[in-house]
Amino acid sequence: MRMYSFAKEGQFNKGERSEESVLIESGMTFRVSLKEFMYETKKSETMQVFPADLDEIPAFSVTEIMVCPSNTKGFGEGYGFHVGRVRPCDFSLYSLQTALGLSLLPTTYEQSVARADAWAEGNLGLRKILECRNTGFFGRAQTGSYIVKYSDAVYRFVGPKTSPGDPESTHLNVMEGGVYAVDIRKEVLLRFTNAVDASEEESLRYACCLLDLASSAGALDFYVVHNEYLLRAVRALWPSAPLPPC
Repeated sequence: MRMYSFAKEGQFNKGERSEESVLIESGMTFRVSLKEFMYETKKSETMQVFPADLDEIPAFSVTEIMVCPSNTKGFGEGYGFHVGRVRPCDFSLYSLQTALGLSLLPTTYEQSVARADAWAEGNLGLRKILECRNTGFFGRAQTGSYIVKYSDAVYRFVGPKTSPGDPESTHLNVMEGGVYAVDIRKEVLLRFTNAVDASEEESLRYACCLLDLASSAGALDFYVVHNEYLLRAVRALWPSAPLPPC
């Protein structure tokens, strides 16, 4: 999608369209600041950025986001658009496992960074909001990978052992592109495996078993988001740890 800037006329009116433009493509990751006015109640529900009755959008939810082009001043500063409206969709990421869905994304972290750098170079109007390091990608877990409990809140998917018969041997990468492991928050693990047993312990056992079976069959895909800030916090506590980029 190509988005064009416009000249500003007065406080609210749009002037003529400018020839300055940016290109929005599948796979881009943006940093957007949330302002207090976005949560204010408007006269019409369609004018509100967020629904009035919405308290939280769970991580990895599919959302519909309306973006509006900025004026020439915003474009010149690198803020090429602003968020006009956010609405959660009534379907999940599973519905996007198609050729025109998640398959449009890069398959490795390195690919996502390379694309982001190229996009930033060719879209100066997005340079302040386009994320070039904490990006997302979509790929398949290596056959034989499995999940382990990492903490009370996080489960970690690791690659198969280099020597399966040796419990002290190191792990292979869980995904292509040097992804050593993928961390999954407990609530996300339960939600995406439909683990709804009354007992959390039983639900977690079911969820882990389901992922291990999918991995052993070579049928487990991950949508992964790299978070360098989280990794810095872990590295500060455990300097010698082999860390995943996600």
